[in-house]
Amino acid sequence: MADRQVVGAYRLTAPVPPGRALEAYQAVDEAGKPVVVKLLAPLDREAFFAHLRRLAGLRHPNLARVLDWGTEGDLAYVVTEAFEGTDLASMTALGGPPAAAVVAELGAQAAAALAALHGKGIVHGGVTPLTLIRTADGTLKLTDAGIAAAGQADLADVDPPENAYFVSPEEVLARPVTARSDIYALGVSLYAVAVGCVPFDGPNALVVAQRQTGAAPDAPSSLRPDLPEPLERAILKAMAKQPEQRQASADGVRRELLRAASAKPPAAPPPAATADRPRTPIWPWVIGLVLVAIVAAAVWLPGALGNDGVTVPGVTGMTLDEARGALADAGLLVGALSPGELTVDTIQGTVLGQSPTAGQQVEAGTSVDLVVAGSGTITMPDVTGLPQTEAEAAVIAAGLSVERLLTVYSDTVPAGSVVAQSPAAGSTVPPGTGVTLSLSGGTAAPSGPGTMPVPDVVGATQADALESLDAANFTGVITTQMSDSVPAGQVISQSPQAAAVVQQGSSVTIVVSSGPATTTAP
Repeated sequence: MADRQVVGAYRLTAPVPPGRALEAYQAVDEAGKPVVVKLLAPLDREAFFAHLRRLAGLRHPNLARVLDWGTEGDLAYVVTEAFEGTDLASMTALGGPPAAAVVAELGAQAAAALAALHGKGIVHGGVTPLTLIRTADGTLKLTDAGIAAAGQADLADVDPPENAYFVSPEEVLARPVTARSDIYALGVSLYAVAVGCVPFDGPNALVVAQRQTGAAPDAPSSLRPDLPEPLERAILKAMAKQPEQRQASADGVRRELLRAASAKPPAAPPPAATADRPRTPIWPWVIGLVLVAIVAAAVWLPGALGNDGVTVPGVTGMTLDEARGALADAGLLVGALSPGELTVDTIQGTVLGQSPTAGQQVEAGTSVDLVVAGSGTITMPDVTGLPQTEAEAAVIAAGLSVERLLTVYSDTVPAGSVVAQSPAAGSTVPPGTGVTLSLSGGTAAPSGPGTMPVPDVVGATQADALESLDAANFTGVITTQMSDSVPAGQVISQSPQAAAVVQQGSSVTIVVSSGPATTTAP
């Protein structure tokens, strides 16, 4: 380690903190340009390199660029751009928590970087204050994208607690890591930067991990009374235990944080009359406890006195983004989104109705269902061919949800990657629509007990195809696609292919023609 002088074509100049890598160095390339080189031992080297190839195509002002990668003995290395700056953990440790507006503004930049990653179906998987670097001009750079794809940190009782400080509940429970897992990690990171300590701590990683899944964090304002309520709300929403309760996308986090950056801090309580004696360090904590008591009373008293709490604002006529902001400012959530009729008098994406209606009294945190103009406001991304975690991340980043995961056999798509999707790529759907992903189970199952060839249903009507599949003990999964050559209602293609021998009871995805594309005259 200490005797390394070169890695690949890069001359090492000084070691740097490795983070989740095994080793990390400042280095220069053949032209003398400074870079950062990190060495890792990925569990699946080819998959890791494929991940880096996708990252290398990203250009974003808040992302550290991936420049190169390769092998060095038994290890893999990744080369990223170098820049001067201070990570947010060191910045907070040296100077104390920054101003609330700075926390919100830096968080918004981090969320913008995550939105760029998620838009390409990439999950960072390792957001911490150490991977958030503030440069001299105030630009934030998100680093180490892709490093987490090399493997997972241990969460055992023999491991240090910091291994679990920023992991999401779904990681602890060994569930798929998605874009909303990054949102959780960003929320925890901003909590730590805003108040100067992590929300969950313990003697070892296992205890911290258990608290990530079940313990409620202390309100940031109880540790820092000057924290604006919109910033606290954005952080705590990002830290919700259930992924679906967090912001729908990193861009949604960005918008909330930008609004919070201009929010005013809570009014300071009037100074208490004191004798002429020096202040002691306990007073800031006393003031904090008083504020917590005031907040608790404000929450408890309306219910005790029969008041329902929050007045629902009127958001009809606003854009969906404006409605989200207005509801968030009122302490409410956006509930179900339903499509509304698009007429010559409305603009697609405009809120046409709401429930509860404006003026009603509801509890804080209540969800408000919205009717949005247009038959669909989200274009379904193409996730076919992507690994499961990346596909789920892309679906969630688009404002949709993964409703069902099915397994099909495929001779062409690697195991664990998406063979087919429903709705089809490019189709427009309402926000929050459930998506079905058919995942490859590998090559077709060998012939034997419990297996059967898949019937040929291409060209059949949808009803006949489903009947044939059902008779052969297969489950038909329907997705639609516009076609100028195949009549509406007929099957364009199927997966697995006809005659493939697979387990009975498996899912067979059929693509059904919805007819030619149509246009509406103005």
